[in-house]
Formats: sequence, structure tokens, C-alpha cells
Amino acid sequence: MQAALEKYFRLNVPNTEPTGWAFIVIGIALYFVNLYVEHVSRPKEIVQPRPVIEVEFEDKDPFVYTEPSGASGHTIRGYRVKVTNTGPQDIDGCIVYLDRMSSLTEPGFKNAYVPIALITQQQRQQNRRGGEFKLRSGQPKYIEVAWLDERSVESQIVLQYENPAIPNMVKRGDYLLSLVAYGGGPPVSGMYRLCVDGGGYLRFERHSEERAGEQPWAEEIMIVDSKWPVASGFQKRMEHQGFNLRWSRPEKVPSRRTEGYEVMFEVDPKARTKRQIQLKDGSTLIGKRA
Repeated sequence: MQAALEKYFRLNVPNTEPTGWAFIVIGIALYFVNLYVEHVSRPKEIVQPRPVIEVEFEDKDPFVYTEPSGASGHTIRGYRVKVTNTGPQDIDGCIVYLDRMSSLTEPGFKNAYVPIALITQQQRQQNRRGGEFKLRSGQPKYIEVAWLDERSVESQIVLQYENPAIPNMVKRGDYLLSLVAYGGGPPVSGMYRLCVDGGGYLRFERHSEERAGEQPWAEEIMIVDSKWPVASGFQKRMEHQGFNLRWSRPEKVPSRRTEGYEVMFEVDPKARTKRQIQLKDGSTLIGKRA
């Protein structure tokens, strides 16, 4: 014992009684216990698991598709996102949800069916129910989000729910969608904008919820001739929404408001611009719900 103390602790203990040696042994034992306690109580580095699913979108084929393929002008147009397993293991039970949905133009809008799972491209083509799917390591799959028949002004946006029996249509508008992909690690989420632009085309793009609040709608005046409402299809779209249109002199617009009329706007969701429609003499296009 004395040799060990001299070698490891540089202590030269004179000859002592057995009781003294007992205290020395206890002291050494307590020293090593203290080292162990410090080791156990030392904070450990927390390693956060990394997502093994990647979600992508680009404004081109095959993320954007038309029926028939390659059609130009107004057609049936749909959008997808791509989900890829970037991990080393196959993943069973992957699923992508439409987690939240809000309107940029109608504060009171609510989709009663969210959160709800979406359908993959293969599930839709094979007339199978959507929802969960398998992703092999490195494998990508496309998730259907929405489509629209642009050829008819009366058509509505169709959301690609996992079960087509669930009512899945929303009227043309400007929406924010939150998509969340689950499987093999922490979920991956992203914000997207879905809208029908002023030309009647369906649009889909990446978006951030924070940026939406920083983009107020701009108002402009658009000068047209008296034939524009019919020739542009604007009058037919408004009649489909229940409005009867008429022209009003600008000085009479306030009194027309008291009769239930509203000033009509041509809305460009992509530019976040509302254009008041006027003739050269200042007459303003107004409308009243039937």
C-alpha cells in the first residue's frame, strides 16, 4: 500500500497502526467515487436525429403536368411535390399530409378536412387509396397536391386527398398550404402557395408564411372599354359568384354602396394586386349580389 501511495500519489506515509491504514484506504476509495460521480453527472452532447426525407418542388415537368401532356393555353393542370428517401434504410409507412390551409383573400376561410393525407402519383394512376407508402433508400416518389380544369370558368380547384370520396374541392382563390412529410426521422414541413391567377391559370409555388404578412395587396386603376367585362370573361366569372354588374359614375359610388353594391376588382394573386375597373370617363364597375 505504501509503495502504491508513493508511486501514484507521491505520498510517503510513515508506519502507522492498522486503524490509520483503514482511514487512508477509505480516503482513497472516496476519491475514486468522487471521480466516478463527476463523470456520470457531466452533461452529455445531445445529438438531434436528422431528417431522412427530402421534399422538393420546381415549376416544371414532372412537378407540373397537363392533360393532355404538353398542352398549351387553358387545360387540365396539376401540381406535385417530390419526396425522396435520403437515408441508408428503406422506410415503411411514409405519408405526406396537407397539414394546414388558409386563404390570403378570405380571412374566414376554413378547410374542415385538414390535416388530411395526400395521394402518390402511382396510387392515383392505379386507382388505389392514398395515404401511407414505402420508400426504398434513395427512391423518390411524387405526391399529388392539386389540379384544375382551366378550360371552364366554373371549375373549382381539386385537392388530391388520400380518399377521393371526401369532398375535396375549393373555389378559385389564393391559398397557403402547409405540407408535412413523415417517415424515418423528424417530419419535414414546407409552405406553398396555391392560386388561380388573373388569366385563369392554376399556380403553385414555394412560399413562407412570414413573407405573406409582409406583402400587402396593392390597388391600381385599370382603364378599359365598355366591352371589356364580357370580352375578358370577367362578367361571366362574377355572375357565377352571384354578382350583377353595372357601371356607376364615380361621385355616385358611395351612395351605391349603401344600396348593397361593391366596387369590382380584377385580382392578380401572383402580383398581389387588385385593379379597380374604370372607363375613360371615370365610370366604375360595381356589382351587387343577386
